[in-house]
This record gives sequence, C-alpha cells and structure tokens, in this order.
Amino acid sequence: MKQLSFDMYQWMGSEAQAAFERAATRIERPAGSLIYAEGDAGDTMFRIVRGAVRLTVLRDDGRELLFQIYHQGGCFGTSSVIDGGQRPQTAEAYEDCELQVVTKAQIDGLRADHPDLGDAMLRLLSMNMRLLISYFAGSNLDGIVAWLAQRLEEAARAFGRETEDGVLLTQPLSQSEFAAMVGTSRQTVNKALTELRTRGLVINHGRYLLIKDIDQLRRFGEQGLGPG
Repeated sequence: MKQLSFDMYQWMGSEAQAAFERAATRIERPAGSLIYAEGDAGDTMFRIVRGAVRLTVLRDDGRELLFQIYHQGGCFGTSSVIDGGQRPQTAEAYEDCELQVVTKAQIDGLRADHPDLGDAMLRLLSMNMRLLISYFAGSNLDGIVAWLAQRLEEAARAFGRETEDGVLLTQPLSQSEFAAMVGTSRQTVNKALTELRTRGLVINHGRYLLIKDIDQLRRFGEQGLGPG
C-alpha cells in the first residue's frame, strides 16, 4: 500500500530541513481548539510535530466537508504563504498537538536559499489539487457508497496501519466524520457503511475501522467513475 504523506520533508534535502527547523517556532494546541478558520487572513504555514489536525470546508448549504486529517509531519496552511490569500479551510486540533510555525517572510527567504524547499511546496500543493479533483469527481458519482470507498482508501493510505487482517485506520472516526468525508447525512453514510460491510470490504474493530482488502475497496470505488 502506497502511503499518502503530507510531509514536505520527503522532498527536501537535509540542509533545507535543518533551515526549516531553525526558522520554525513551536506552539502547542489542545484537542478541539481552533488553529485558523476558513476565510481568515493568513501569513503562516504549519508542520505537525505531534498529534493530529483536522481540515474542513463549509459547503454553501451549511454542511461541513472533511478535507483531511493530517498527522505527524503533515504540512498545512501552505497556500496562504504562497499567494497571501485567505485560508481555504478551517484547521482545528483533532488531538493535543505540537506544531512548527513558519511565516511567509521566513518561507520566502528559505525558498531563495533552498530551492528544494520551494519544489517541496509545489509538490504538496499539487498533491492537494489532485485530492480536490478526486473529491469533485466523487461528489458527482451516482452512488455515495463508491465515493465513501474512495475516501476510505485514501484515509487508509494517510493514516492506516497494515495488519495480517487488513489495513486498520489508526484514527477512530465518528459517524459524523464519516458523513463529513462525503458531505452527506449520518443516516445516509450509515447505509453506505452497511453496504461496504455487507460486501465484506470493511469491518468494525472496536472503535476503529478495518479495511479487509484495500485493493478490492479501491476497485469498488473506481467503478462509479466510468471511463476517463
């Protein structure tokens, strides 16, 4: 299973990483606290040292869409330090977390001195763009079950752990969070989860979800996309 990592360090050399570490200020945020809100002005980006951060977008109809849950190493808030625009998502501490914070001015200097850092930011933005495109495609699927399968496969790559029984999501997700993944109601997502369980693709493992066959789940999710 190819892991989905949002850590810019994977594309940066040791010198650029060390420079980022020197420039960054460290802050701590308790679980449930707001880091920034969608629409806020922003001139800082963040990297997770410890804990998890939840990124969400508010739809026009008032429903919340869960963009992603970032874990250790995850970098977010990058678009605002690139273009100076408003925050496109809301970020809140999903767990008690420690964050590295770097300002736009610092990033500009680091990019000038370390081109691989600038390249890493472009790669991260490209990854986020690809995810958004897949979400848009998923939102137009005939079946919510196929879209949920896609989001679960992505979650498995982002924070799943391979076991002899399948891939275990290491983050317990509530019914509301499953619903927010696909922008639907809890009742609808519960029916979709039941369908995936009936097909033997996922099972509950205590408070966690176990994906029995990640490749089969991926194929099931792709069925709704049609030719392209």
